[in-house]
Amino acid sequence: MRAIINYAMDNWRGADRRQLITENPMRALSVNRLWNKEYPKSTRIHESQLERFFDTLEEFRTRSVRSQTEIAISYALEVALFTGLRATEVISLTKRQVDFKEGVFYLPKTKNGDPLVLPLTPHVESILFARYQSVPENCDFLFPSANYRQHIRESRKTIINLKRLSASDGQEALSLNFHDMRRTFASLAETCNVGKYMIKRLMNHRSGGGGCDVTGDYMHFSHKDILKKSIEIERYILKQGRQLSDNESDNLNDELRRVLDELDDEAKRSWLALMNK
Repeated sequence: MRAIINYAMDNWRGADRRQLITENPMRALSVNRLWNKEYPKSTRIHESQLERFFDTLEEFRTRSVRSQTEIAISYALEVALFTGLRATEVISLTKRQVDFKEGVFYLPKTKNGDPLVLPLTPHVESILFARYQSVPENCDFLFPSANYRQHIRESRKTIINLKRLSASDGQEALSLNFHDMRRTFASLAETCNVGKYMIKRLMNHRSGGGGCDVTGDYMHFSHKDILKKSIEIERYILKQGRQLSDNESDNLNDELRRVLDELDDEAKRSWLALMNK
């Protein structure tokens, strides 16, 4: 409303070019600090709800009759949980944006205008590879609409059905909007102590840029660093959701021992100090 009145003040003039509106009445709201403050949403999936999240997806895909579009949306939601990407960034993914050989996927344009390259973690890679195989060869989209000519445009009805299914046992429905997945990823990444700047990098939030936090301008991460932290987050989500079998946990322990064996004494001491914080 304030912007509309400002526009009228500048453009509506009398015969002598005098302003017809000389003061914006909305200014009183600013002077008296009466603007309705909008608080950011905080809905997300908590660690204790992750198992129900995966159970809901599994039941949705296998125990009921669903269209291929609905199934695709359920997988897009899962990718969003493990990557923190926005809905359109996931749903618009094409085959050409995923390089299984190099182990990366690429977003040429994101909300802030910057391109983004992310590593393919094992679980995300398995989902995207399954999507690659499930769509027709002449379809370029990994999450296509029913006619396979474009990516999915509407996901609200499917999200509503998933929420209802998550509450089928009388429990409170899970928060399953795409941005809930983004908030969940950020929260769990923080729990994993991957670092504020790494979280910003993974979620494609700009650091520095002339603001107060100029340190972000100096933070640059290698592909190896990003992959390592992404796998840590992925493993944590899978473990909390009880999606890792005993064999997988044993393999993870073996991998951890192998990594530790390769560290020199100084690096081991640094690692122990970090773990004890």
